[in-house]
Amino acid sequence: MSRPAISKHLRLLHSAGLVATRKRGTANLCSLDAKPLRVVDEWVQDYETFWSDSLQALKRYMEEKE
Repeated sequence: MSRPAISKHLRLLHSAGLVATRKRGTANLCSLDAKPLRVVDEWVQDYETFWSDSLQALKRYMEEKE
């Protein structure tokens, strides 16, 4: 991956709040900030529970029909 491509991806991640950048001398050090991903994880877990329960109910229904 080229340096410009890496810079572009890091800018995008930084604007999304997923990467924190700090300067050390002439270097920019980047680190992941996973806190914003927790909100997404909670949202996904809610849907995972919903779909898991729904699919289990569908499975039971189909097994009863056989």
